[in-house]
Amino acid sequence: MRTTTPGNARHAFTLIELLVVISIIALLVGILLPALGAARKSAKRVQCSSRLRQLNFAMLTYAEDYGGDFPTNKVIGFVPGEGLVTSFWYDDDRIGDYLPGVEEAGTGSIGGGVLACPSDDPEAARTYAINIFTGEDDPDLDFDLNNARNTTALMMFSESWSYNTDAGGSTFADSELGGYPRPFDPSVWFGLDGSTNPAKAGLTQKYGNVKSLIRYSLHDSTDNEELDGQVNISYADGHVASQRPKELVDESTGKSTYDTLWTDSDESIEDGS
Repeated sequence: MRTTTPGNARHAFTLIELLVVISIIALLVGILLPALGAARKSAKRVQCSSRLRQLNFAMLTYAEDYGGDFPTNKVIGFVPGEGLVTSFWYDDDRIGDYLPGVEEAGTGSIGGGVLACPSDDPEAARTYAINIFTGEDDPDLDFDLNNARNTTALMMFSESWSYNTDAGGSTFADSELGGYPRPFDPSVWFGLDGSTNPAKAGLTQKYGNVKSLIRYSLHDSTDNEELDGQVNISYADGHVASQRPKELVDESTGKSTYDTLWTDSDESIEDGS
């Protein structure tokens, strides 16, 4: 007959003990998952900032090679035998030479690589749009490396909305960020008036009632209809900063904080002078 001594007795878990262990594990998972999700978002935001910094450096290098001028962004017109001729900063024969590792996306443009934020839609090939006043021909508002005064505040690139779709299914942000007519209100483009160009039907269809040209919701679980979240912006001196809506627009005055500028003339334009 086999006997059991106190020394070799085996203890089995009771049902209550198992339930306690399972409850503790579930509690830990519930605590850790949000933290892991937040860490993942933060990592993507940092990676996005790094890509934007590379893109900004490429653009500044381009300008140094071309007498301080940034690439133009315009439709030149129809040329016999060539069709519609355009000239944009993301063309392969412009910024493409300064961005190794990106791929030609058809029609002479480039996409992917540092041009797409990892937090953007999987099919996005270009996330960033350039400040419209880097490539315009208006001597009163456009700027280049030779005449820019507030380089630490002058915006170069910002995260925008990737909603223009090509034949291959990839989506692209507009080439430019900002616009006309003049006189313009810099704070409006940061989202103060809660609207964007209604002519951008594709934007509304994909993202709903977007309330800013700036894409604040890219790195946060925020509603596009709310001016919340944060956005990576690059500047003419080469640095990149993460900005929130309230850091760009003073809600009490309804004007830009001038922490980030579209042009050197923003303040005088908003004051009507």
